[in-house]
Amino acid sequence: MSEPVDIAREAERHEDEWLLFEITAVDEVDRPVKGRLLYHCKSRSEVHREEMKYLDLYTYAFFTGPPAPPDMILVLCHPLDVQMCVPGAGAGVRDCSGSA
Repeated sequence: MSEPVDIAREAERHEDEWLLFEITAVDEVDRPVKGRLLYHCKSRSEVHREEMKYLDLYTYAFFTGPPAPPDMILVLCHPLDVQMCVPGAGAGVRDCSGSA
């Protein structure tokens, strides 16, 4: 099997790809820092299919490109906040704009 490599450096070599690593070292807050590259490709579903072959290993799969296209609007919600949050909203909808 190949020698462990620095994950950040290896990610730079594979622009806009999904990478799958076997983790061999983590930092003080348990972030993966070194590992063996097991697989890389452009398809998320393909890398996750490959990941199923390594269920006995400590693996880490991630995308090296931007998290979302620049024209995409992202809405982040807390999983425990089930109320809808819309600025200037009417009855039954919480106003999260900060104005009372």
